[in-house]
Amino acid sequence: FVNATRNIPILNKLTEALNINESIKFAMENDYIQVLDQTVEEDDLKVVVDSMLVDEKSIYVFYNVYSNDEKLNPADYIVSASLPNEDDGSLSLQSPSDDYDMIEYVFIDGTDISTYSSFYMDVQHRGQILHVELPIDTSKIAKKKEVKVNQTIDIEDQKLTIEKIEIYPLSLRIYVQEDENNRYMLAHPKFTLTINGEKIERFGLLALNDVYFIDTPYFISDDFEIILESVELIEKPGIVTFDIESEILYDPTESVELVEAGYDEYGGLDIIIKNKITPREDSNQLLFAEDDSTATYWMTHYPKEGKIVYNEFHFSKETVENTDQLTFTLNIGKIVEINEKLKVK
Repeated sequence: FVNATRNIPILNKLTEALNINESIKFAMENDYIQVLDQTVEEDDLKVVVDSMLVDEKSIYVFYNVYSNDEKLNPADYIVSASLPNEDDGSLSLQSPSDDYDMIEYVFIDGTDISTYSSFYMDVQHRGQILHVELPIDTSKIAKKKEVKVNQTIDIEDQKLTIEKIEIYPLSLRIYVQEDENNRYMLAHPKFTLTINGEKIERFGLLALNDVYFIDTPYFISDDFEIILESVELIEKPGIVTFDIESEILYDPTESVELVEAGYDEYGGLDIIIKNKITPREDSNQLLFAEDDSTATYWMTHYPKEGKIVYNEFHFSKETVENTDQLTFTLNIGKIVEINEKLKVK
């Protein structure tokens, strides 16, 4: 496919999109691309749109922005996008190669892009705005395929239900629902797609409103499987309190402990709290103040104890004078390996 497109001017650059994710590769190989070759310019600012991919819920636009005929980086300009009278889509901007930039515009519920005939981009650079209207060829928008799953998975006595799967040309969407009686929140589930036994990789996993996006097998007729590899169990926020009068910290989970509490010369209160459970490197700190405060974090290393994380909170005099108790939320998480195959056939 890459070799075949070398002689097609508009598609030359887009062959590099094959390195972005498999969904784009599948769509391009199945003639799903809408070639535009559209230029809008005013004064020294110019926007060149090569083409786009569109399904009922997503739009990928491949384009470049120039100032004085010099290609700008995404950090040099601001881009916004919308459908006519519809601006609730989620917009992400990528620069997958030196040759072009790309926006991904996604809707979760309600909006059906196939009912629209145009798509708008606004590009702003140094106070100048270019308005770009892109025609949508609705004849090239294929309908989604939906699979009812209703499969409940038990993860250390926590229940996660996979309700359904929607298969679009540009993404596969997995709808999940947690049991309200779960002790833990089930976060960051890792789903993977395998086609003919080969694992398909995508850079990142988009998650919006309990909907998880992975690459799509839409154009593939052979066997495919979706696997839930792992999930992070995060204990539902516990409440940690500090009694101002007695200067005692109450933590029902025994995950943190008070190191020091004292007042500054202005009547503000400083509290240092130690995390007894060390957060993972890729997670946030365990403790968050619900009252107005400023916070700093630091770590120390001891040969036998490993890394210890400290939280220092400063509360103003006004905050301290207007409450008897300071409150914090506490989150504790761990990753559980699952490797559960979803029943999608």
